Amino acid sequence: MNIIKVKQKQIKGILNERSRRIWAVSETMIISYGGITIIIETTKLSRNAINHGISDIKNGKTANKNGRNRRKGAGRKN
Repeated sequence: MNIIKVKQKQIKGILNERSRRIWAVSETMIISYGGITIIIETTKLSRNAINHGISDIKNGKTANKNGRNRRKGAGRKN
């Protein structure tokens, strides 16, 4: 079994949207050449999600200060 799949299985229930993107991008950085394609194929995350994770890291948005995953008012309306 692919080592990335094993890692993903172990941390699957712990991660939220942002942390899953950050984890995936950190794995692509370790792999280097072709890392994005390998991670996309292995984790089934979209290229958009990976690109969003890259911009999160570049802009220092790896954690929310207020503990929220989304902006206030964002998300599903009841």
